[in-house]
Amino acid sequence: MPNPSEARFESYIENALVGHGFESRLYSEYDKINCQLPDDLIDFIKSTQPEKYEKLQVQFDFGTDKQLIKGCQ
Repeated sequence: MPNPSEARFESYIENALVGHGFESRLYSEYDKINCQLPDDLIDFIKSTQPEKYEKLQVQFDFGTDKQLIKGCQ
């Protein structure tokens, strides 16, 4: 049996979760300060509340996503 290590344990957990339908993510995608995945947050809002997102786009233009993320802190 190979020597146990934290890296092997993390890999085992990640593989188990991926095997149950979860997505593997890079640590760089995660915003540690706000405890969120900003791209997923914006995609979720766009898909579940498209009319409200469009209204916000009119108000904030190119800064819409930034304002949404800031509002969810």
